[in-house]
Amino acid sequence: MDTGKERYLDIKNSLMFVDVFANNHEVLKGLLQTLLKIDIDNITEVIGENTLTNGINILNPRLDIYCESDNELIDIEMQICNRGDLDKRMRFYQSCMDSSSLKRGSGSYNDLKECYVVFLCGFDPYDREQTIYKIDRCITNADKPIIIDSQDHWLLFDYTAWEKCPVDTGATANLLKYIQTGIPSDELTNDIDKIVRETNLDKKKVNQMITVQEDMQYLYDAGIAKGEARGIAKGEAKYARLVDCLLADKRFDELSKISKDANLLNKLYEEYEIQ
Repeated sequence: MDTGKERYLDIKNSLMFVDVFANNHEVLKGLLQTLLKIDIDNITEVIGENTLTNGINILNPRLDIYCESDNELIDIEMQICNRGDLDKRMRFYQSCMDSSSLKRGSGSYNDLKECYVVFLCGFDPYDREQTIYKIDRCITNADKPIIIDSQDHWLLFDYTAWEKCPVDTGATANLLKYIQTGIPSDELTNDIDKIVRETNLDKKKVNQMITVQEDMQYLYDAGIAKGEARGIAKGEAKYARLVDCLLADKRFDELSKISKDANLLNKLYEEYEIQ
């Protein structure tokens, strides 16, 4: 769909993904209900590219789409590449969502809302040839596994394997198919596609998205090159590893400063425990 320098950004593009669902709550509601198989009564808050802060000196994650409904906390991430850290990222994201939502002095952990962390993946995260992975807590040393009602759920979808969806997940299959192919098949995917196409007509916005991503890629490439040039014991490239971590956590402002600020660089090495 490219013409000359013009580029068409599809829903897999992380900035397009955030723009579409952060600004169109009815379409977001359809996405959530399709993926989670729950009724969403009322979305009370939606924030794209949201940094959760917990009021203490720890790493704060930056989430693609963070939303709250009357009864749920939900994070949805678009993940094209496998960085090998999804399990611990889901663990960390969920813990931060819980701690940021439970108001100080609320008096009861029962006030915690049901929590969902969702990754839309461009790969099979566990190499088991499944399209959908659902992870819940359970007791494993009983006669039969016992599911724990902690009301926290991790879900991973391999949209490249949409054709392998179970037969009873038609709407989910249609959604994953659209993410992978750009071909809408039902009302929800047609609504998403309409917004994506309309957004692509706004060349100023699209060019801004492209510029941001090109800057991110430049910073990444520069980080890799600097890390390889420096080198450290055991052949590791500390700087490149740090760039990788900052990109994963969407800490772009710090990423742009580390080449000029030695104190910040060393602070981040310590924070990420990069030796």
